Amino acid sequence: LSVMSSSRETAYDAHFDVFDRIASIATEVVQAMRHRPSTKRTNFSLDAGIIIPLYLAVMKCRHKVIRRKIISLLLSLGWREGLWDSIFTGKLGQWAMEVEEEFLVEGCEYVPGWARINGVTWKIDLKERTAELKCQQRLTEGDQQMITRTKRISW
Repeated sequence: LSVMSSSRETAYDAHFDVFDRIASIATEVVQAMRHRPSTKRTNFSLDAGIIIPLYLAVMKCRHKVIRRKIISLLLSLGWREGLWDSIFTGKLGQWAMEVEEEFLVEGCEYVPGWARINGVTWKIDLKERTAELKCQQRLTEGDQQMITRTKRISW
């Protein structure tokens, strides 16, 4: 909520500790779910749980280590919450990370502000388990022109 009034993606950088805490709590939840008796285990829930907070964290946290931790957790889940699929969300985060980190400066642990993507959209074919991902990104620090980046993923 503290960054809602800002249009700058760098506003999220002050909250790396919050994103790390989200990843840690979600990991604890997953471990607890995996230790349930097999008769009570499931890979689907109608309710929102941890996927949406992890999605927000993976898309807004541009810290290399924390982002990778979140992506790894999402990809390891094999879990659905309503319309949200953890594998799709992990692959979406992986793509966003790859696009942004093309411009990562060696030795730096986070993506420079100008290289951050926005306007992320996707079109999903649930039957085929594929999606067309799109976003907008600047290609250089001094250029205000945005280009569209796309990728097709499957899961």
